Amino acid sequence: MSTNLKLRVSFYTRYGKTAKVEQSPIMLRVSYRGNRRTFGQLPLEVNPKYFVKGRVSKEAPDSKSLNRQLDGIEAKLLVYAEDLYRQNILTLEKLKKVFFGEEGSARYISSLFDEYLQEEEKRVNANLLTRGTHTKNKRFVSGFLAFIASQYGQKDMVVADITPVTLADYQNYLECVSGYHHNTLIKYLRFVVNVMKYATTRGYIAHNPVADVTYNAQPSDRGFITTEELARVESVDLSAHLSVVRDIFLFACYTGISYIDVFNLTERNVLTNNGHPWLVFNRQKTGQLSQVYLLDKAIAILEKYRSQRPADGRLLPVCCNQVINRDLKKIAGKCGIDRPLTYHMARHTFATLSLTNGVSMETVSKTLGHASIRTTQVYARILPQKMETELARLNNVM
Repeated sequence: MSTNLKLRVSFYTRYGKTAKVEQSPIMLRVSYRGNRRTFGQLPLEVNPKYFVKGRVSKEAPDSKSLNRQLDGIEAKLLVYAEDLYRQNILTLEKLKKVFFGEEGSARYISSLFDEYLQEEEKRVNANLLTRGTHTKNKRFVSGFLAFIASQYGQKDMVVADITPVTLADYQNYLECVSGYHHNTLIKYLRFVVNVMKYATTRGYIAHNPVADVTYNAQPSDRGFITTEELARVESVDLSAHLSVVRDIFLFACYTGISYIDVFNLTERNVLTNNGHPWLVFNRQKTGQLSQVYLLDKAIAILEKYRSQRPADGRLLPVCCNQVINRDLKKIAGKCGIDRPLTYHMARHTFATLSLTNGVSMETVSKTLGHASIRTTQVYARILPQKMETELARLNNVM
């Protein structure tokens, strides 16, 4: 591929199609202003018969992965070349050294993201980080790369050039272009700040331009359903499939357990104390111990599905979260609930109704597996019914 710089990036195999080899290393060559230089062998291999015009043909088993890596290499080379060109120091020798890291060169955010995610993958494999968090961080990476392409017309960006102004532009992009609300967009921004801290710790940049940048979440109204709405969900007539979804949702209303933790429950998590069953487990999100006293209605749901347990031993037939949330909207409509139901509202419902009905903050916090009681306090809302009951007592004293 050639550019306005008259730079051409080429890939070829070390061995030709006539060679009697199953795999051949892929080589990299760059041409600039009439000069051509082989940059050497890449850590990629392909059967030569599948290599056509600098890319892997779709007949090859790993064609998509290999071509994606070749596209990435080419894109990074062009970004490095453009940076050197702006500094008026672009030569093939200089470009090769920068590309292979043989001299102190500017580090780019895409390669830093790659390294950061690779380190995360190791932590996932060691059970030190959840797969869900790792997947979410991949989405944050895609978001930032889409931003610099849209905002600055660049495929990449020098890490040291990321400043508070960059993050302000990013925040505006997330709000106006992506349409994210405040508490969602700050997660994207915090991720970039954390990666910049990582770069400083590793010595990739001498000074972190965004070291003092912080983002605070806004208080949010945690959606829940009232006791009356809960009764409607319990009693509404539903199809067989929606009945299962309803039961999974109600189980969370009765226990306060999050989706992924309900999904993971097995018989190992059921313990008996003083003749009564409890669920005891470590939350996947935080690792905090959660101890849940099972209410009668929760026990009834477990018993209902005892004969229908999945082959992997899980207690309940929980389908994917997206399907549950889609079907809960249908259930809300049938119940006359004028706002969308989501699975996580069940956890909020348990916390809110427990606190409203006199369960102590400490007990609710322990049940929910919160690391800090401050997290539980966000559920300590006062419902109109409770206000009426408590204030009516004044009739007897005033």
